[in-house]
Amino acid sequence: MSVQFSLGYPQFTKDPSYYYTLLKNSSQEYRDEISDIYFSVPFKYDDEVSYGDCMSASSVEEHTKYLLKINNELNIKISLTFNEIPADPRILTTPEIFDAFVEHLRYFYDNGLRMCTISDTHMMASGRLQHEFPEMHWKNTVNHLVDNAQSVLDYHLLGYNTILLDRSLNRNLPELKNIKRLQERYNNSFKTSLLVTESCLPSCPFKTDHDSMGSRYGQNQYWATLGNLSCTKWRSGDWSQMPRIGTDLIYIDEENFNEFAELVDVFKYTGRVGNLEEVEGDINDYKFVWGVTATSSALFVYSGNNYSKNDLGWWMTSDSHSDILKNKLTPLNNWSSAKIVKKDFISEDTWKYKDRVFLDNIWATKKGKSLAKILKDCKNQCWDCHACEKVFKVTPVDSIIQINREDDNLINEDNTVNITNI
Repeated sequence: MSVQFSLGYPQFTKDPSYYYTLLKNSSQEYRDEISDIYFSVPFKYDDEVSYGDCMSASSVEEHTKYLLKINNELNIKISLTFNEIPADPRILTTPEIFDAFVEHLRYFYDNGLRMCTISDTHMMASGRLQHEFPEMHWKNTVNHLVDNAQSVLDYHLLGYNTILLDRSLNRNLPELKNIKRLQERYNNSFKTSLLVTESCLPSCPFKTDHDSMGSRYGQNQYWATLGNLSCTKWRSGDWSQMPRIGTDLIYIDEENFNEFAELVDVFKYTGRVGNLEEVEGDINDYKFVWGVTATSSALFVYSGNNYSKNDLGWWMTSDSHSDILKNKLTPLNNWSSAKIVKKDFISEDTWKYKDRVFLDNIWATKKGKSLAKILKDCKNQCWDCHACEKVFKVTPVDSIIQINREDDNLINEDNTVNITNI
């Protein structure tokens, strides 16, 4: 089953040529599976009005130059992202500011950009963006929380060409089937995209404030202060392994994968808030591949064996996701894009280490496979389930909010709240 992948540009990478060079060196099969690479360059007006990126991951001018080379030379679409919610209403209501935003976007359009995320639904309803940029492919944002077929249609009729589906649909296969029926009824006039890697708590009560603070002051500022009251508490220890901590899409084998791939056009991976690992020697000697490691994420590792980075058993690689499927290199959901290897590295040579890499992987066990079936339609109603805790052998809780709160002493003697050293 063919599906494409939307990848985040790691916007804290120091060398602006780095990502472009790795993509240029990658196999054509690897590049053909990429639907787009998304990035952010926020709009600013007179130091008062801004509109852009709630993750505070913005590309500087030199990175933008290489992103356009990816778009125009490598023929891989780049996608400019404005996902801040709410958008400043002065942009739309003040003609000179809206004009300035249009010109900000026009620079990229004139240089080849043909895909853009716009969170401001009033902008889309105005029709001006569609008039100014008739060849643009418009995406809404996953932060719109589009979680049912009717909502998908509403956003499409606003002018969006790809609908970013809410992360909760990773755990709601029946509603994905409804959305597919809608798509077919409308003659596939729009695409759908599903975020398949996501470490945010489902329906997190802190998310709106988190995104708002992140867009204004930066993600690091959030995690150094208010984050100590939220996700920092449950992203550690045994609990960090739990599928219910986030909403990663769990697909173990080809049958599992195809259940979702038949219903969704694009699988979207996170990845902007970070940078690429350093390599030894000349970057021109390296390329991107798909890869899997025994210790790549605590979410996927059941117990303790750590493999040396010098040992090939530490990872496997593949030049394309289709090869991963064809060769049944399961569990499939352990694989991630944008691993870096030498250009002459032969991926097939690492597949013989499969049994060793996945030796302690929970998704390779009978209980793990059973849990994966439950997660397809659990709708994140964990209070009445606790299947994750049973499989991962941790004490059940009805809500993640309960974790690591019993020993908090937040009120200082002067009645101020201590949020920096919890």
